[in-house]
Amino acid sequence: MAAFNSFVRYLPVVGACFLLAGCKPTITFTALESSIISGNSTTLDWEVELAKGAGIRSIEIKPDIGEVGLEGSISVTPEETTTYTLSTQSFAFGFPFFIDEKVTVEVTEGDTWTVNDFINTSVWVFFKAANYVEAEESKYSADLALAEQFGESALQVSVEHDDAELSDGVIVVGTVHKTGLEENTDYEIAISVKYAIGARRDVSDTDCNMPILAVRSYASLAVTETVTVERDGADYIEIEDYDSFTKHEMSADITISDDECGVRYDLSDSIGAVSTGLNPLAVTTDSDGDAYISIVLDAEYANFEIYIISVSASYEEQ
Repeated sequence: MAAFNSFVRYLPVVGACFLLAGCKPTITFTALESSIISGNSTTLDWEVELAKGAGIRSIEIKPDIGEVGLEGSISVTPEETTTYTLSTQSFAFGFPFFIDEKVTVEVTEGDTWTVNDFINTSVWVFFKAANYVEAEESKYSADLALAEQFGESALQVSVEHDDAELSDGVIVVGTVHKTGLEENTDYEIAISVKYAIGARRDVSDTDCNMPILAVRSYASLAVTETVTVERDGADYIEIEDYDSFTKHEMSADITISDDECGVRYDLSDSIGAVSTGLNPLAVTTDSDGDAYISIVLDAEYANFEIYIISVSASYEEQ
């Protein structure tokens, strides 16, 4: 009788819970990039929030992942278009709830170039020559290096500048050359860049937030005026005007506390390598059916370090 009375006492709560779906968990399940080029990765993020008084029996992601916690993220590299399902088994007042959320990652065929394919010699640096001369210390460097944690070669690009406001320019790290397309034809190109960013802080950033580094893809660089400046035995060229078609912002997901301001970090403290899609790029092929795309870094922020690993692209005729 006591058990029955207890059930009757909680019956209104249970009824309201079911009617208002208040006992069900709240689930967020997303893919950082919902469309990727074959061979690249994307990140699945999820969070399961339980209702008050509810419990969880299991959380599982299929295919190929298995049981996971209430929240987290994981990098996936599907070989074909894949629908991932996050399944939860929870309970409230002794009643079970089975909730599924799905997210689809579309995989398109394309070409992938590693740094050894599109980096021939050194990078090209284009910048505002007057600003560069005014700055007391400005260093742009790029070296091919074997980033062991990625298992493949990477282009390490570093920028050091004593004044972020004067660091106005772009760094062309290489050019992707696609052959075998239709002659004199318009294409829309999907581009993905695999990269990693080393932690650092901007010299003008007093609260130690991580500034943003941008990547741009160019189909052409239109020069209106050229100025050559020699400094430290190197020649640099100023580009006053250029055609920009797409820009993607990338930031290092690293927290730096106030007492660590000014600390320099190495690659071991960087985010892992990720593949990030850029906005679609419109390109017209030449009379040979070739298309060229330059991969460019913005140098507008001081003191950053980035590792470029590969570039992927897929081409759709318009």
